[in-house]
Amino acid sequence: MVKKLAIILIIAFVAGFALPFILSPLLPPSEAGFSSVAIAASVVLNLAGLAFALAWLPGKYCPALRARFPHLRTWLKTSLAGLAAHLGVWAAPVHHESFRVFVALAFLFAAQVAALSALHTAFALIFNENSRAPRLICALILSALASALFWTREPIQRLSKSGADGAQYGSYLADGVMKLSPPAAVAVTWHEASDAARASGNASSRRFDLVHGTLTYALWIGSYQAVPMPDILPSIGGGDFYARREFKSGVALTLLMWALWIMCGCDLLSRIGKSSDTSIAVVC
Repeated sequence: MVKKLAIILIIAFVAGFALPFILSPLLPPSEAGFSSVAIAASVVLNLAGLAFALAWLPGKYCPALRARFPHLRTWLKTSLAGLAAHLGVWAAPVHHESFRVFVALAFLFAAQVAALSALHTAFALIFNENSRAPRLICALILSALASALFWTREPIQRLSKSGADGAQYGSYLADGVMKLSPPAAVAVTWHEASDAARASGNASSRRFDLVHGTLTYALWIGSYQAVPMPDILPSIGGGDFYARREFKSGVALTLLMWALWIMCGCDLLSRIGKSSDTSIAVVC
């Protein structure tokens, strides 16, 4: 088991290392403040990793279902593979970003995989662990979220033009896209955790901004709809040095905490159900 995991981690690192070299001839030169190659590689890696995680989830006749907390074990292995792949992108000598942003992206990926695993184990508990329905539903949800930057334009525009309540619901939808859509969350993480974001006296024009910059999401859905920039990573802000500061958990930590509770709880309920069925069968 350890040997197999080590091979997967090595393959993930090599794939992450090679990806920027593959994308480099296809992309324009990097702009001041951020690397377009590293950003594109992180988006591709995030989507490919989520697809890999969906395929790796315990399913029909999977031997992992016989283990304790199978979804938690699978999440841990997938998260380690995601960390190895992101470190591979960091190690590629085609950008000058520090390892911090890639660790942040790996943390976001782990939270997204945890949410996906929690959905799968909840649907497996509702339907049947040997049914294909949980995986198909999760694939449909993941596809809808991955493409949300495109198909949410019309609903948001219609809601924004239907009065104050509609504008508020449109704002909720736009906020949900920026938090839950994988490409948008990766872009916001770059905006918050890149070297340009941490530089002293940095200008907003030097940071990668998918939301409010030129030819970006806010312009796509219409200038009359405000698009908030969510906090992806945990942070402490507000107040001066002596005042009590406010802790913001961020989207990634919130997703992770809720998903772990749901994942472990559903795995435990599923194991209890199996034990009860076995006891009944023995008695009969």
